[in-house]
Amino acid sequence: MGACRVRTFPYGSGFQHQKVVVVDEEFATVGNSDLDYRSRRLSFEVSVVVLCKGFVAKVAAMLEVDSASSREIDSKNYIGRPWWFRFAIKVARLAGPLF
Repeated sequence: MGACRVRTFPYGSGFQHQKVVVVDEEFATVGNSDLDYRSRRLSFEVSVVVLCKGFVAKVAAMLEVDSASSREIDSKNYIGRPWWFRFAIKVARLAGPLF
């Protein structure tokens, strides 16, 4: 994640299901879809990619406000978890397509 300058901020003030990405202030994607088979084929979740710089600037500003209620995480947060947690994540990833 660090080599590509990807930054992750889980929202800390409640719950949001949206997935938001801003890339190089050029485009943004906003939606609720996950990158798994069920989300794309069965749940009919959707995301939209927008190339309008005005819209992208508004999304970036929204993310700045939301990041004040969040804390940045990186791979160290995952590596520092107990072994059983990392194992459970791997099992869940394998079992995901079954549900």
